[in-house]
Amino acid sequence: MLPLAVLLSACGDRAEDTPPAAPVAAATTATTGDAAAPALPAGFARGTFAGIEGRFRLVSLDDAAPPDDFGESSVRFTQTTLSWDGCNHHEGLYIATGDSLAVLRGPSTLVNCPPDGPDNALSAILTARPAIGRDGDGRIAIAGGGHRAILVPDGPARDSFPAPAIEGREFALMLSSPDGSPVLLRVAEGRLSVDIGCPDAISGRVDGQAGTLVLRDVESRACPGTAAPSEAQRRLLRVLSADPAYVVGPNGDLLLAAGETVVAGRAR
Repeated sequence: MLPLAVLLSACGDRAEDTPPAAPVAAATTATTGDAAAPALPAGFARGTFAGIEGRFRLVSLDDAAPPDDFGESSVRFTQTTLSWDGCNHHEGLYIATGDSLAVLRGPSTLVNCPPDGPDNALSAILTARPAIGRDGDGRIAIAGGGHRAILVPDGPARDSFPAPAIEGREFALMLSSPDGSPVLLRVAEGRLSVDIGCPDAISGRVDGQAGTLVLRDVESRACPGTAAPSEAQRRLLRVLSADPAYVVGPNGDLLLAAGETVVAGRAR
C-alpha cells in the first residue's frame, strides 16, 4: 500500500513537485473498503457514490475543528481527478466504486510541515476506499483510514477539463504477468488487446461508450508453451468482460473498475 505519511523535506517552506507515487493497494486489488473505518457522523446518510465536481472546504477533522496553522484546507473534485490541500498539495485520479471511490495518487508538493497538519489524515481517508455520506444541508462526510472529516461546498473546482479518450492509447497495467513482462493494454480502431505473458493474450471488439469499456467477441488464449491461460490472465479477463467503468487522467493514468475490483495503469 502507498505510504500514507507525507514525506517531509528539510528545505523550509518551498514546495517542490515530486514524481507520481505508486498506486495505493485499493487501486490494484479487490477490496471491500476499510473495515476499521470510523462511522460517518450523525446525520450523514451513506449511499451510492455519484461523481461530484467542485471545491469543498474542510470544516471538521476527527470531530474537531481542523488546524488553522496551514491556511484553509480543502478537497477538489473534477470529473476524473481530485486534489487535497493541507500544508502540501496532493493530486490523484479517482473512480467510483459503488458507494465509495478508489484513488491512484499522483504528484505532491514537499514542504517541511508540522506533524499535526491535516495532510496525513486527509491522505489516509481518501486512499482507503472511504465511506462517503451527505446530509440535508449539502455537506459531505468522508471516513476511512482511522479518520473522518466533514466538507462543505465552496465553489467550483479549478482546471476541470473533459476526461481524455481511451482510444488510440497504450497503457502499462500495474499487474504481474507470468513471465515478468509488462502487462500492456491497447485500444485502437475499435479493438482492445492485452499482452499478458505473450502478445494479444486477450482481445476483443470495443463498443464505444463514454466512461464504460464495453467488450464484444472477447477471446482469451493460452500463451505458447502453456496449457491454459494463467490465473492472472483469467482474473483480468473477468474484469474486462464485466463492462468495466474507466477513467483516463490528464497525465495518462488509467483506472478500470468492475464492482469492487479496480485495476490501475499508466500511459506508455
